[in-house]
Amino acid sequence: MRPVKIFLLWLAILSACGVYAATYLEKREVEVVFDALDFLNAAGETLSEQELIAKIGEPQEIVEWDFSGENGGKYPIRTLSYEGVLYLYQYYQDSLQRIIILEEFPYKYMSDILPMFGLRRDSDTAVTVTEFNYLALNCGVREFRVPAMSKSVLKSIYISYGSVFEW
Repeated sequence: MRPVKIFLLWLAILSACGVYAATYLEKREVEVVFDALDFLNAAGETLSEQELIAKIGEPQEIVEWDFSGENGGKYPIRTLSYEGVLYLYQYYQDSLQRIIILEEFPYKYMSDILPMFGLRRDSDTAVTVTEFNYLALNCGVREFRVPAMSKSVLKSIYISYGSVFEW
């Protein structure tokens, strides 16, 4: 009789684990609010300024300025502004280096952040999270950074494709 009880207990545990897995571990559909990979062509290169303009229209403003890198180099940058200054596309030598998004996006789970931007967490993706900062490297782009966030809202997003603006 004792082996039957052990078998039934074992069966109950397996059933409970199966229900848990089906309920809590299933893949959730995450809405893509901005697809960072839309700004790469089939060869994996960033869109040129002209390709960007053809894709999303004329910018409201273009600002030219010099960025001083940590290595002492100066980089002439062209920033194309859309929707006021909510979306900034920064170019160096006609290569998209970074997109800055100043629009706020609510999120529920930390694991949803990369998929919200069309990005993925691969085996070589490095993610660092603090209370107010989220950083992912090698996630489909060079660097994805959220330097200002709360427990439920992403307050600014930096998507880097090149190395000019490394932190």
